[in-house]
Amino acid sequence: MDLQETQRILTEYLHELADLFHRVPGSAIFLRYVKSSYQDDPIRSAVELFLFLFAVRYLLAPKYSTKPGVVPLTEDEIDDLVDEWTPEPLVGNPTSLEEMEVDKRTVIVGYRTPSFLLLLPDALWG
Repeated sequence: MDLQETQRILTEYLHELADLFHRVPGSAIFLRYVKSSYQDDPIRSAVELFLFLFAVRYLLAPKYSTKPGVVPLTEDEIDDLVDEWTPEPLVGNPTSLEEMEVDKRTVIVGYRTPSFLLLLPDALWG
């Protein structure tokens, strides 16, 4: 098979492919859109082509798990892990400076009503 024969076969294949594409409803509208879009802004056409190819690749990509090493646990193993777990405190122990600040705060006793009781720190009476 020489170069001219290969070129002839490729040309015939492309003509058949073009004929099949023109038989699809809406293909003329799509071609007109692509031609006018490319004439107005060829960079935008390149970006649209890239986004289209990316979307096709994304949709056809195989699904895979983001957690490849996940081992299913039995109920007994889950219970053992829960029994062994000890929670860490959310807040550390207060320092002496923080304790002094807490002692100086005014405290409202009871519900929030028009009349309420205030517990004032001893430093105000001292």
